[in-house]
This record gives sequence, C-alpha cells and structure tokens, in this order.
Amino acid sequence: MFNCIKSEFYKLSKKKGTYILIIIEAILVFVIAFLLKDIVSVIYNHSSSDSIRMITDRLNLPTAVLSEIGVMITIILIPVLISNNISKEKSDGQLRIIQSRGINKSSVIISKYIFNVILIGINIIYIFICTTIASLVFYNKVEYSSFILIDEKLTLGQSIFYNIKFFCVFFLICITLISLATVINVVIDSSIFAIVSNIGCLLIGSYLYRPIAKITLKASDFIIEIISKNNVAICSLLLIIISITILLLSNLIYKKKDYKY
Repeated sequence: MFNCIKSEFYKLSKKKGTYILIIIEAILVFVIAFLLKDIVSVIYNHSSSDSIRMITDRLNLPTAVLSEIGVMITIILIPVLISNNISKEKSDGQLRIIQSRGINKSSVIISKYIFNVILIGINIIYIFICTTIASLVFYNKVEYSSFILIDEKLTLGQSIFYNIKFFCVFFLICITLISLATVINVVIDSSIFAIVSNIGCLLIGSYLYRPIAKITLKASDFIIEIISKNNVAICSLLLIIISITILLLSNLIYKKKDYKY
C-alpha cells in the first residue's frame, strides 16, 4: 500500500498542472487577502442569528481567506481531483494494470483514498502558510483579534489556536467529501460524468438537505458555529465515523465490481 501511495505522488510530481495549480492558488490567496484588507470586513452568516461583521486583521486573516475559498475546494477541487485519480484511471485501464501486478483491490482503493486525503491536507496547510505570509505583507501588527464577537480580544496564541481549530475542522469536512467522491467514482466509470454527478449530488443535496449545505456551501459558518458552541470534538467524531463508513462502502463496491478495460 505504501508503494501505491508513493507511486501516486510520483505521478503527481510529473504533471505540469500540479505546479500551475500551486502558483494559481498562491496568487488567489494573496489577491483575496489584499481585497479583504481593502473591503475591511468579513461577513459570517450564522444559521441561528443575524449576520455579523468582523474586522479582518493579521491574526484572523487565515480563517477569513479560507472562508472565501473553502467552497471552491469542497465543490470543485475535490470532485475533480478524485475523478482524475479514480474514474480516469479506470477508463484508461491503469487500475487494471495495477491489479495485474498482484495488488489486491482493497489496497488499491484505500491507497488512493489515503493519497487524496494527504493531498488535500497538504493543500490546506499550503493555504494556511500563504495566508500567514500575506498577513505579514499586507496587514499591520496587532496585539489582539476577534473571530466571533466584535468585542472579544484574543491574543496571538489564542488566535493561532482558533485558526488551527478552524482549519482542522475544515480538513475533516474535506475528508468526508473525499469519501463521498470516492464512492461516486467507484460506481461511475466516466471521469467527466463522475465530476458532474459529484458536483450535482452536492448541489442538489445542499438544496434538499440543510446539513449538507452546511458542510459544502457554508462550511465556514458551520465551523464557526460548532467552535462557538464547543462542539468540535463531537462533530469531528461524527465526521470521522461518516467518512469511514462511506470508505468501507466504496471498498465493498470496488471489490464486487470487475473492471475489464
């Protein structure tokens, strides 16, 4: 399994699109950071209360930027990434070649899942680093910051801890969505159709079922809400259980199917 994951990263390093995406993402983060400074405020929409306006500063910028681009990761990046990694390789016969080397199906699908989780995790850390650098470039030094209440005062250490919690919960949401995307791509063979189906399921599900909208279209609001109510541990455990359950379902379906390309 380790060799399969290592092979995935090797293939990724050989793609020009990888480096283009790294550059584009850094530029996007810096542009958003600059615009947030110009606009001065960030708006969070709580489901249980009216919208609140927060002042963006050096300490809360990472959370503010992730709130802006989070939907691009959940709705676009994850479906495209998983489809390119699973459905595309099914359709062009690469998975069949891998299995012909004696690697069992469970190892193949689980290694791909782990690779995608690690990749998204690296991407989130990269965003955190870029926003931190942007905050040093565009924003003045402050002693205190606020995230939820306009009159709260969080020190540097408290602000860093809040940002880390925010990013960690967002990562768990991404893991859950990776699990969902995996099972869709295991069932659907066409990469394009898998992307459309994945995005369609997320959008339709968000429209029909509010909790889905909370972790896809309004992930930042969901995270802020559970942090403010001290429900991080419970929600994190629930997301992990859902992710593992869907992954086991993906593995079961993949083992039952016979891919002959």
